[in-house]
Amino acid sequence: MHCTPKGYVLPLDCIEGLMYLKIRPFTDEEAKKLPVVFLSRDIPWDPKRYDKVLSSDEAWKAQQDVVDESVFTWKLILDPPFG
Repeated sequence: MHCTPKGYVLPLDCIEGLMYLKIRPFTDEEAKKLPVVFLSRDIPWDPKRYDKVLSSDEAWKAQQDVVDESVFTWKLILDPPFG
């Protein structure tokens, strides 16, 4: 769900990490009666704004728990037991 600054609630779907809003063409009557709701800000888009490279962030790494890598099954895929 997403709530706009004016209080409109939008049912956003999240599918494989991407957000979707089901839409359809509006009718002439809806265009006359319903309010316009902006879904983006009126500032230039900066695609680098949320960039973060955690793989080289030592402070972030220090905050993470130690992971027992023996629980990962992907090792079986990378090193299949050929016999």
